[in-house]
Amino acid sequence: MINTKFLFLLSVFVLLAGCASTPCNPPGHVNWGVFCHYKLEVTELKEGAAGQFKVKAKVPQEVLDRNRADDPMDSNRKYENYPDLEYTFYVNKAAGLRLGDISDFHKNADDKNWGRLELGKGE
Repeated sequence: MINTKFLFLLSVFVLLAGCASTPCNPPGHVNWGVFCHYKLEVTELKEGAAGQFKVKAKVPQEVLDRNRADDPMDSNRKYENYPDLEYTFYVNKAAGLRLGDISDFHKNADDKNWGRLELGKGE
């Protein structure tokens, strides 16, 4: 009887722990209260309205390979689900950003979508 109660409580705890972690979704999807960081290869860069820059980018193969080798179970970096997609988003600053570069992009926790990413160093 004690073992059954213990196993039940343990399984509830594991389920709650899994629900508490919020993974980063790819650009174009909603992320709630999460700081997300992605390494993306720039495939197109155009100046847009109000000084913003429209960026098209994809996940580079080296990131896919490293990610698979490092931790295939890491839910925050499930890049292998999206290897062929090209993401379109806007950045406020594009200093130093060039076609073909692999750059760090991040989304702050208070930004509820991937419509606007910031160029910066990953953590």
